[in-house]
Amino acid sequence: MSLFLVLIACSSTPREGSGSPFAAGSAKGSVEGSDHFSVSQTTRDESGAIHAWLTYTGACNLVKAKLRFSYVKNGQTIAGREVDGIDRHFEIGPLAPNEPYYNSYLGEDTFTPDAIVFVVSNEQCAG
Repeated sequence: MSLFLVLIACSSTPREGSGSPFAAGSAKGSVEGSDHFSVSQTTRDESGAIHAWLTYTGACNLVKAKLRFSYVKNGQTIAGREVDGIDRHFEIGPLAPNEPYYNSYLGEDTFTPDAIVFVVSNEQCAG
């Protein structure tokens, strides 16, 4: 089961120029808040969209969770709401174990993070 998310940030507090915030190619991605999710094959394209595959490896037959985005910049983790003032969160699932979950995020057009952090919360078995 997959879900395609496209988000567009309205404004950005830390401003760093213009154009795409990312160079195309692989990107660093990690997961916080859960030992049952991992992120792999994180890439970014010329538009700044981040594409990642999350995998659940826990004991639930199906799992639901909330997902928020944070960034890493100069070794510090910055919550998404600090970048654009909005605390966006999304429901993911129900997701079966070991089935990659495709996630795409189109966000900041001026902020240049070094990596993205997928922050998982409210993880629970579904059904």
